[in-house]
Amino acid sequence: MAEAKVTLAAGVWRGGTRVRDARVRPPTVDEQRALFEECEPLLPAERVSVLLGRCAEVGGDSGPGAARALSAGDRVQLLLALRRLMAGDPMPCVLDCPWPDCGERLELELRASELIAERDAGGPEHFVELGGERVCFRLPTGADEERAARMAVEAGAEAATRTLVDACLAQPPASQPARLEDALGAAIARVDPHVEITLALSCPVCERESDVAFDVASYVWRELELRLARLEREVHLLASHYGWSEAEILALGERRRARYLELVELEPA
Repeated sequence: MAEAKVTLAAGVWRGGTRVRDARVRPPTVDEQRALFEECEPLLPAERVSVLLGRCAEVGGDSGPGAARALSAGDRVQLLLALRRLMAGDPMPCVLDCPWPDCGERLELELRASELIAERDAGGPEHFVELGGERVCFRLPTGADEERAARMAVEAGAEAATRTLVDACLAQPPASQPARLEDALGAAIARVDPHVEITLALSCPVCERESDVAFDVASYVWRELELRLARLEREVHLLASHYGWSEAEILALGERRRARYLELVELEPA
């Protein structure tokens, strides 16, 4: 599949009009390698902006700036669509049971299509009751995530959370309610289904249930890292065996390359 069309849950607002139509395409091998080299030193939120800036288009706009303007949930939605293009719908995942006295390794078979919720997040402004007061908020954007990520490095997690809260609240409530961040986070999650994806786990060993946050951005980045490492091993093996150049090996395509690797492995040591 060359590209996928995506209807964003939140979309972006331009001149009073909401744009929800997006396209995403998989990066070429050369683009994957360039993206990895460019993004490796960046913070996770910054990596997402660069990756989607290269591979996604929203209403004709692309680039890191366009990716930063998207809601945090729309960025996750596009990452899931991108991952389906690059590696298919199944998403094998290994997690540890979150109960400290267990820690059993759990193998899951997620599906990208099941993590994508068909939802319309509505207008640019939303309201929630905080401390007995009706407060207006907006959804966090990629730019907000990047600022919060940098704040986490510079001043810690609490400062990063405050940065996100301040960005999303049009005006803080007159009296700061207890657990303001949790209440706002829950309200944002109700509006944007992709901003926080939670997996309901049932451990077969300790027989306890728990909810675990699933970080799509980290999953996609780790897969890209592993894919490129595997590609380097394939190039090394075929170049050593046949004497082909890297460009010649990459030009074979994934399927032909796999067939030659099978032939190499069938030869006696």
